[in-house]
Amino acid sequence: MKITQISDEHLLNRIRYFERFLATKPIPEVYIGDSEYAEAAVEEENRRNDDMADKISAHIAYMKKEAKRRNLISPKPGEE
Repeated sequence: MKITQISDEHLLNRIRYFERFLATKPIPEVYIGDSEYAEAAVEEENRRNDDMADKISAHIAYMKKEAKRRNLISPKPGEE
């Protein structure tokens, strides 16, 4: 389903949900040990978490743009 086809309430709920989800992003972990494989796994998980946060941020921005177009949220001063 396209974002332009969902209801106003659903759109606002999605924005709130993804903002809460983004706020709970895990902090980057650091591996202190001898295993290169474990260190690589920790680094990969950190990269994955960062990539997911970037995609979620972009999706939030897209949804907010749609919400502003529908006049569901007002633009910040100087952001029109």
